[in-house]
Amino acid sequence: MKKWPLLLALILIVQLGYRVVLVPAEETGSVSLSSKTEEKDFSEIKKVLESYLECIAQGDLDCVMGYTSKEFSGIVQNKFRDYDWTKLYYENLFKNVVNRSFSNLNILEYNITDNKATMLASYNISAFNLEGARQVKTLRKLRYFFIKEGGAWKIVSLEGGQDSVNSDLAI
Repeated sequence: MKKWPLLLALILIVQLGYRVVLVPAEETGSVSLSSKTEEKDFSEIKKVLESYLECIAQGDLDCVMGYTSKEFSGIVQNKFRDYDWTKLYYENLFKNVVNRSFSNLNILEYNITDNKATMLASYNISAFNLEGARQVKTLRKLRYFFIKEGGAWKIVSLEGGQDSVNSDLAI
Protein backbone atom coordinates (compact mmCIF):
# COMPACT_ATOMS: atom_id res chain seq x y z
CA MET A 1 0.00 0.00 0.00
CA LYS A 2 2.86 2.40 0.77
CA LYS A 3 4.44 1.70 -2.60
CA TRP A 4 1.51 3.22 -4.54
CA PRO A 5 2.25 6.87 -3.64
CA LEU A 6 5.89 6.42 -4.67
CA LEU A 7 4.88 4.79 -7.93
CA LEU A 8 2.37 7.57 -8.66
CA ALA A 9 5.01 10.23 -7.90
CA LEU A 10 7.45 8.54 -10.28
CA ILE A 11 4.83 8.38 -13.05
CA LEU A 12 3.96 12.04 -12.52
CA ILE A 13 7.64 13.05 -12.68
CA VAL A 14 8.12 11.11 -15.90
CA GLN A 15 4.87 12.53 -17.42
CA LEU A 16 5.94 16.10 -16.65
CA GLY A 17 9.24 15.55 -18.42
CA TYR A 18 11.56 15.74 -15.42
CA ARG A 19 14.68 13.72 -15.68
CA VAL A 20 15.94 11.77 -12.71
CA VAL A 21 19.75 11.76 -12.77
CA LEU A 22 21.73 9.78 -10.29
CA VAL A 23 24.94 11.55 -9.39
CA PRO A 24 27.82 9.51 -7.98
CA ALA A 25 28.98 10.63 -4.52
CA GLU A 26 32.41 11.61 -5.90
CA GLU A 27 30.77 14.29 -8.06
CA THR A 28 28.74 15.86 -5.26
CA GLY A 29 31.77 17.14 -3.38
CA SER A 30 31.03 15.01 -0.35
CA VAL A 31 33.71 12.84 1.17
CA SER A 32 32.88 9.18 1.60
CA LEU A 33 33.26 7.51 4.97
CA SER A 34 36.32 5.55 3.87
CA SER A 35 38.07 8.77 2.79
CA LYS A 36 37.34 10.42 6.13
CA THR A 37 38.53 7.32 7.93
CA GLU A 38 41.69 7.17 5.83
CA GLU A 39 42.34 10.86 6.44
CA LYS A 40 41.90 10.36 10.19
CA ASP A 41 44.16 7.30 10.20
CA PHE A 42 46.79 9.13 8.13
CA SER A 43 46.81 12.02 10.62
CA GLU A 44 47.05 9.64 13.58
CA ILE A 45 49.86 7.61 12.02
CA LYS A 46 51.84 10.70 11.05
CA LYS A 47 51.43 12.03 14.60
CA VAL A 48 52.70 8.70 15.99
CA LEU A 49 55.77 8.92 13.75
CA GLU A 50 56.42 12.55 14.72
CA SER A 51 56.03 11.72 18.42
CA TYR A 52 58.26 8.66 18.08
CA LEU A 53 61.00 10.77 16.49
CA GLU A 54 60.60 13.43 19.19
CA CYS A 55 60.96 10.75 21.89
CA ILE A 56 64.19 9.60 20.25
CA ALA A 57 65.46 13.18 19.98
CA GLN A 58 64.72 13.68 23.70
CA GLY A 59 66.29 10.35 24.68
CA ASP A 60 63.11 9.10 26.35
CA LEU A 61 63.29 5.31 26.21
CA ASP A 62 59.88 4.68 27.79
CA CYS A 63 58.28 7.04 25.30
CA VAL A 64 60.03 5.36 22.33
CA MET A 65 58.97 1.93 23.47
CA GLY A 66 55.42 3.19 24.02
CA TYR A 67 55.17 3.76 20.25
CA THR A 68 56.84 0.42 19.46
CA SER A 69 54.73 -2.72 19.16
CA LYS A 70 55.63 -5.68 21.36
CA GLU A 71 55.45 -7.61 18.08
CA PHE A 72 58.23 -5.50 16.52
CA SER A 73 60.42 -7.46 14.12
CA GLY A 74 62.41 -6.70 11.05
CA ILE A 75 65.71 -6.80 9.25
CA VAL A 76 67.94 -3.90 10.27
CA GLN A 77 71.60 -3.75 9.22
CA ASN A 78 71.06 -7.13 7.51
CA LYS A 79 70.13 -8.81 10.81
CA PHE A 80 66.83 -9.87 12.36
CA ARG A 81 65.73 -7.46 15.09
CA ASP A 82 62.92 -7.76 17.64
CA TYR A 83 61.36 -5.69 20.45
CA ASP A 84 64.06 -6.54 23.01
CA TRP A 85 66.84 -5.68 20.57
CA THR A 86 65.10 -2.36 19.82
CA LYS A 87 64.98 -1.47 23.51
CA LEU A 88 68.65 -2.32 24.03
CA TYR A 89 69.60 -0.48 20.85
CA TYR A 90 67.97 2.76 22.01
CA GLU A 91 69.43 2.43 25.51
CA ASN A 92 72.91 2.33 23.95
CA LEU A 93 72.10 5.07 21.44
CA PHE A 94 70.97 7.43 24.19
CA LYS A 95 74.25 6.85 26.07
CA ASN A 96 76.52 7.34 23.06
CA VAL A 97 74.76 9.94 20.90
CA VAL A 98 73.71 13.36 22.22
CA ASN A 99 72.09 16.53 20.89
CA ARG A 100 69.77 14.49 18.67
CA SER A 101 67.25 16.30 16.52
CA PHE A 102 65.15 15.74 13.43
CA SER A 103 63.57 18.16 10.98
CA ASN A 104 61.75 18.38 7.66
CA LEU A 105 59.62 15.25 8.01
CA ASN A 106 58.12 14.40 4.60
CA ILE A 107 55.73 11.55 3.94
CA LEU A 108 56.65 10.26 0.49
CA GLU A 109 54.19 7.36 0.27
CA TYR A 110 51.64 5.71 2.47
CA ASN A 111 49.20 2.84 2.38
CA ILE A 112 46.50 2.18 4.96
CA THR A 113 44.49 -1.04 4.95
CA ASP A 114 42.26 -1.94 7.89
CA ASN A 115 44.53 -2.04 10.95
CA LYS A 116 47.83 -2.03 9.06
CA ALA A 117 49.73 0.78 7.39
CA THR A 118 53.05 1.62 5.79
CA MET A 119 54.61 5.04 5.51
CA LEU A 120 57.74 5.95 3.57
CA ALA A 121 59.24 8.99 5.28
CA SER A 122 62.28 11.16 4.84
CA TYR A 123 63.72 13.60 7.35
CA ASN A 124 66.96 15.26 8.32
CA ILE A 125 68.72 14.12 11.45
CA SER A 126 71.56 15.63 13.38
CA ALA A 127 73.42 14.51 16.50
CA PHE A 128 76.80 14.32 18.12
CA ASN A 129 78.37 10.85 18.41
CA LEU A 130 80.42 10.69 21.63
CA GLU A 131 82.34 7.55 20.64
CA GLY A 132 83.51 9.03 17.36
CA ALA A 133 83.59 12.59 18.74
CA ARG A 134 81.93 13.91 15.63
CA GLN A 135 78.79 15.64 14.46
CA VAL A 136 76.53 13.48 12.31
CA LYS A 137 74.05 15.02 9.84
CA THR A 138 72.19 13.07 7.22
CA LEU A 139 68.97 12.71 5.31
CA ARG A 140 67.18 9.56 6.47
CA LYS A 141 64.67 7.67 4.33
CA LEU A 142 62.87 4.75 5.97
CA ARG A 143 59.68 2.78 5.46
CA TYR A 144 57.76 2.35 8.70
CA PHE A 145 55.17 -0.38 9.20
CA PHE A 146 52.32 0.21 11.64
CA ILE A 147 49.62 -1.91 13.22
CA LYS A 148 46.71 -0.89 15.38
CA GLU A 149 46.97 -2.35 18.87
CA GLY A 150 44.28 -1.65 21.41
CA GLY A 151 42.99 1.25 19.31
CA ALA A 152 46.42 2.93 18.97
CA TRP A 153 48.84 2.88 16.03
CA LYS A 154 52.27 1.41 16.84
CA ILE A 155 55.43 0.81 14.85
CA VAL A 156 55.77 -2.91 14.17
CA SER A 157 58.73 -2.84 11.77
CA LEU A 158 60.90 -0.63 9.64
CA GLU A 159 62.81 -1.04 6.45
CA GLY A 160 65.86 0.83 5.27
CA GLY A 161 69.15 0.16 3.60
CA GLN A 162 72.56 0.06 5.22
CA ASP A 163 72.91 3.79 4.55
CA SER A 164 69.61 4.53 6.25
CA VAL A 165 70.23 2.81 9.57
CA ASN A 166 73.80 2.88 10.77
CA SER A 167 75.61 2.48 14.04
CA ASP A 168 76.50 6.19 14.27
CA LEU A 169 72.97 7.44 14.58
CA ALA A 170 69.46 6.17 14.16
CA ILE A 171 66.34 8.18 14.53
